[in-house]
Amino acid sequence: MKVIPMKTFLLFAVLLSASAVALAAADPQQLLIRDILTQQTQLRSEVIAGKGAFKDMSKADRQALAERQGRVLQTLGNLQDLDELAPDQRVVVFNDLEWIKAAVTKAEDDRKVCEYTRTVGSNRMRSVCMTAKEQREHRDGARSTLNHGQMCNESAMACVGDVIGGRGGN
Repeated sequence: MKVIPMKTFLLFAVLLSASAVALAAADPQQLLIRDILTQQTQLRSEVIAGKGAFKDMSKADRQALAERQGRVLQTLGNLQDLDELAPDQRVVVFNDLEWIKAAVTKAEDDRKVCEYTRTVGSNRMRSVCMTAKEQREHRDGARSTLNHGQMCNESAMACVGDVIGGRGGN
């Protein structure tokens, strides 16, 4: 089991709680971008040096982590508040921060993933967030439903797929 130094863990916990609360809050002014930039810069120096929680991480993983941090730092670099970001940019920043969290804590399934999607039957866009595990289960369930292939008609009491699957009629 990998032990994460308390200083790194606390720093990262503060970063994520601040970013998660700010991104989810109704008032985006609560986001303290300079705090995120400071914390990401500190974490990035440890990543590049291969120290602390990152000393056991492979070079490729550290490079990918530094790349994500670079993207966050570049996106937030000259901004004062979250309102200056387009909705799709907010999603990218949030996903990058969640990816960084997962890389540090090795909790891939707990990583939250957001998508900016169009609501069915509407031109309205909305943000849909779920954990990587929930997203995978949702995708696998949809794929299973497509592969299952129910055959129904108006005169049938039940769909053929329902009877075969053991779900009964009506």
